[in-house]
Amino acid sequence: MVHTNPSSSSPVPATNAPSSSSNALRCSTGGVVKAPAAALTRKNYEIVESATVERAMPMVQALMVMFPSRFSSLTSAKKALRRKVVLVNDEFAGVVDEAAVGARVDILTRTTGAPQLPSSDLPEQYRNVAIVYEDAHCAIMVKPDGVATVGGGGWTAERMAAYLCETPDHVEGVLARPRPVHRLDEATGGLLVIAKTREGMLSLSRAFADRAVKKRYRAILKGRLEQNEGECDTPLGGKASLTKWKVVSTVKSAPRGGRVLTLVDYFPQTGRTHQLRRHSHALMCPILGDKKYRLAGEEATAAEESDGLFLWSVGVTIPASAMPWRGDDLCINVDEAAKFAKVMRGE
Repeated sequence: MVHTNPSSSSPVPATNAPSSSSNALRCSTGGVVKAPAAALTRKNYEIVESATVERAMPMVQALMVMFPSRFSSLTSAKKALRRKVVLVNDEFAGVVDEAAVGARVDILTRTTGAPQLPSSDLPEQYRNVAIVYEDAHCAIMVKPDGVATVGGGGWTAERMAAYLCETPDHVEGVLARPRPVHRLDEATGGLLVIAKTREGMLSLSRAFADRAVKKRYRAILKGRLEQNEGECDTPLGGKASLTKWKVVSTVKSAPRGGRVLTLVDYFPQTGRTHQLRRHSHALMCPILGDKKYRLAGEEATAAEESDGLFLWSVGVTIPASAMPWRGDDLCINVDEAAKFAKVMRGE
């Protein structure tokens, strides 16, 4: 029942060709729906799938019957009709319309995003922000610490992505601009996964929500952990929470009065707000530079005030199921920021 345009293996640009049948699309009142010819051309949108109506039915149901992989519910079908991405014989279809036998139904989708902005327009301190992985559907950025993932005014990771990520061309469902699929706290730097298409956004967001993505963070703790590895399961906000940890190294810091500092890898198994920072506090070894979760009576040093939080996202493993366009697991690891080594060397 569903067949793609046989003339090309790539998406077909949407055009304003004249309607081949004025009876193909009718309102519930019986009047013929006409769209202005100019409205039939949508910049950056192309026809990605076509089918012919085999029996008359409401348009919402017709979409579910003809394109079941795209429209699995009435809600998704109605949304597509309201977004003006369904054509019937070159005319926009509406939610209350009915499709006649023999009508051609075309599905439009965005296949070209807005052009990548020039990185030279970024503030100088952000021009070298690294993109450590990129394909047509997603990218992975090393977010600087002190920068919000998303938000209001100012520079955010989401805003930077428009300058740093390449724009996919002729890829179905491309987003107008790249968008993060999860968040890092403003004070936390490191790996941030960004979607460039609707498929990427839906698939990767679901994987993060389902805890299918394995994450590794590196932190410097104030104090010495009792064991070289272990876990903290202190509930947070009344919810079960679990963080596994493994010590990397321990030093006595002369600049900090001989205080013991521990470099540790964290492996969060749940995703509560500020989980790693709160679990560090529960272990009586707060993260260096954490102004919010300090031990009672503890004051921050001048160095801590200037160097920020010592927590960095250094590893992500994304399963193949979350990246079907790739076909295998993706494992990305990076070094923590240079400030970590400086502190552990006693500088």
